[in-house]
Amino acid sequence: MTTRFIAICGAFVAGVCPLVAQNIDQVYVKDGSVYEGYISEQIPGKSLTVTTEKATLVVESSDVVSIDYTSRRVGELPERLREWALENRDWTDRVDVATVSLRNDRELHDVIVLEQGARLKLLSMADDRFTLPWSELLRTTKTPNSDDAESGIRDIITMKDGTRYEGQIIEQMLPEAEIKIRSLDGVVYTASMKQVQSLGSERIDFNIPLWKQTPLLDRVELKNGETVEGFILSRRVGTDITMAVRQTGAEKTIPLSEIAVYRKEVNASYDPSAESEYEPEPAPEPASEPAQEPTFATEQPAVGEVLVNGKPASRLSVIPYTRKVFLVKDPVTIEVAVTDTVRIEMPSVLHSQVRVVKTTDKPVFTSERLQLWAGTYPTYTEKAASASLAQTDARYVMEEIDNGRKTLLTIHFSQPGTYVILPLDENSTCIALRVKFQWAFRSK
Repeated sequence: MTTRFIAICGAFVAGVCPLVAQNIDQVYVKDGSVYEGYISEQIPGKSLTVTTEKATLVVESSDVVSIDYTSRRVGELPERLREWALENRDWTDRVDVATVSLRNDRELHDVIVLEQGARLKLLSMADDRFTLPWSELLRTTKTPNSDDAESGIRDIITMKDGTRYEGQIIEQMLPEAEIKIRSLDGVVYTASMKQVQSLGSERIDFNIPLWKQTPLLDRVELKNGETVEGFILSRRVGTDITMAVRQTGAEKTIPLSEIAVYRKEVNASYDPSAESEYEPEPAPEPASEPAQEPTFATEQPAVGEVLVNGKPASRLSVIPYTRKVFLVKDPVTIEVAVTDTVRIEMPSVLHSQVRVVKTTDKPVFTSERLQLWAGTYPTYTEKAASASLAQTDARYVMEEIDNGRKTLLTIHFSQPGTYVILPLDENSTCIALRVKFQWAFRSK
């Protein structure tokens, strides 16, 4: 159904207003018009509203009430229109701009008339809003992100056969027929919507809070009058959506049948220049006395504590060693055997954001800036964190406990190695487990 298709499109807009050009959507309609901006509202099956910074409009001459022209100097034009004129009309220092009145009581200002005749083609570079009938929608596209984007949102398509594609959704065709995604390595895949199970979104850099990486917030209005604000994490085609709720940080699943209107608004917390918030910890001072072994039996864990198999665990610092490689500076939290079942209790987190990432040992030189001695440290990459959901070396399930105040993560490992579990909170601290074969413990 067309209803499902456009609802999916609107959920994964990654750009906003006059932001970077690479994050702008193009909405094509059947009369040849193209609207560029972001989808700010949609009423499934009825209409779609685009907040634009550029629109190429095809209008029947019979719908035009009047056109008033004014000759203006290029230097006097609004900025975006001036840039267009300098690129396309550089043979003159003056441009004819028009005010066009239409039959639907709409008036367009500072318009360039590109074509005339039975149908007019008009160019508007003004910030505007256009509400389009659902039946007139044809397709949507998105300008590809840069290949080296280090923050923001990536899209995920999961097929019914389990195949998973990560990258950026760059085109969707109407009626609900095909969807195209540009993968992380630049390859474009075309998928039939009939074979799509779900679509999702996640932050590119898990070291930066979600709300700093999404330029738009979702506002979903329900048929019962309730409004849910946050970020749409996933959508099971034809079934439901899952949102990260802005106010609480919890996840909420909403059946599509309960949704009346999808809206988007500018996220005031968005920070396109946001960087990892990890700060290297100062070198520990030598202890004058040996640390005493804590007694666990009589202590009641606080809500913010992390327990591994019932015992308190230290949170470790993760250092951005290079732009895309992260290093675990501190010793691992605990050692376990491959055959062990590991249960980790942690403060309540967004389930979709937890990652169990297998690290690799990397030799590191002494770094005064990072307060590191030369040695071998567990490291992982952004790509490894993104791919962790598909790995087979560690299978895990999650559930809420303590009335939703805490999350229980149960992990079964099949291969030895050092694994990082992140993030445990908004500061993205982690714990690390060294998993060994059972015989390695017996030999000690």
